[in-house]
Amino acid sequence: MQFRISLLATQAARAVMLLVCFLFTVRLSMAQTDTTKVEDNFDEYGEYGDDESVKRYCTQKVQFLSPTKLISIGYELQLPQTIETTFKPFLAGIPGTVPSEGNRSASFLSHGLRLGANFPVISRSSIIVNLGVNYYESRMQFENEATVNNAMHRALQEKGLRTTGLMATVFKPLNEKNFVIVAANADLNGNYNFSDLQPLNTTRYSVLGIYGWKKSDKLMWGLGWARTYRLGEVNNTVPLLMYNRTFNDRWGIEALLPARLNVRRNFSPTSLLLLGYELEGNSYHIRSRASDPFSQRINGAEIRRSELKVRLTYEQQISGFIWLSAQAGLRMNANFNVSATENAPRREYIVENTLTNPLFFAFSINLVSP
Repeated sequence: MQFRISLLATQAARAVMLLVCFLFTVRLSMAQTDTTKVEDNFDEYGEYGDDESVKRYCTQKVQFLSPTKLISIGYELQLPQTIETTFKPFLAGIPGTVPSEGNRSASFLSHGLRLGANFPVISRSSIIVNLGVNYYESRMQFENEATVNNAMHRALQEKGLRTTGLMATVFKPLNEKNFVIVAANADLNGNYNFSDLQPLNTTRYSVLGIYGWKKSDKLMWGLGWARTYRLGEVNNTVPLLMYNRTFNDRWGIEALLPARLNVRRNFSPTSLLLLGYELEGNSYHIRSRASDPFSQRINGAEIRRSELKVRLTYEQQISGFIWLSAQAGLRMNANFNVSATENAPRREYIVENTLTNPLFFAFSINLVSP
C-alpha cells in the first residue's frame, strides 16, 4: 500500500516549526526574567494564619495531579483505516440511485495539528477564571485518487475536518469544602480553511456545570450536568461525575465521567503515566462547491463524529515548566454518519459511514502551570 506523503511531510514540518518557535519564545521569556532571589518579609502581612475572621477557600488542586497545560502544541497520526460510505437516496429526498454514488469503500490516513492555549485572567483565592482557544484538524489522505470521485470522500479529502474554538472556565470555591465549576465552549467545526471560513451561524455550543466537595488535599469530587456534542449529536441532559483522587504518592484517578477516565501512576514529581480513555466528538458542518446532485446533497449537511480513544499517555518534564507528552492507543469509531441539517431528527441519516478502528499516536510539547 502506497500513500502520497507530501501532505504528511508538510504537516510534520509545520509542527516542527511551531515547536521551535514555541521553545524559543519560552526560552527568551525565561532569559528575560530576573532570577535574583528576594527575601520576603512576612511580618508585613500580619498574623494572617491566626485571624479567624478571614474567610478561607478550597483550591482546585489535588496532590500529584497531572499538570495543567497552559500552551500545547501537538500532532496526531491515525494509521490507515477504511471507510465504507452508503448514500440514502430516500431520506435525501432524491428518488433513484446512481451506481457511482452507491456503496463505496476506500482507505485513508488521518493526521493533523492540535494547538491549545488556556490562561487565567482572574486568579484569586475566591475565584479563578480561565479563557482559552484551541485548534484541531484531521487531514484525510486517501490511498487512491480514483475513489475520491465519491462526493463524501471528496469533501473529506479536499479540506479535512477542523475545529476552532473558544472556551471559558470558572472555578468558584464557596468555602473550604465546597466549590462550583462552570465551563462553556463555542466551536466552529467543518471542512473549511482560514481563507474560506464557514458561516458563524454554524458555531456549536457546549456547557457544563458541577457542584463539588473538596474532602482533602487528596480528594475532590462533584456532580453535574452537561450539554455536549461528544456523541456527535447534541445531548442536553448528560449527567457528570467528577472524581480526582490521590491514594498515595504513586497512584491516583482523574475522571470526568462519562467523558474521560485515567488511572495515574506517578514515577516522580517530574514524570507520570496515564492509562484510560476519552470520548471525543462534535458535529461538523460540510460544504461542497461541486455542482453534481450528490455533492449538493451533502452541502450544508452535518457529520456526526464520535470516537472512543483508549490510550496510554506518558508525560515528562523537560525543563522548568516545559513538559513532553507522548500518547498511543486505539481509536474506536462510534459515529461518523451524516444528517441533512443540524436540526434533522436523530438517526435519520442521508449518508452512513462505517470506519475501521486504527491505532493512533500523538505527541505534544506543553507549557504547564506552576
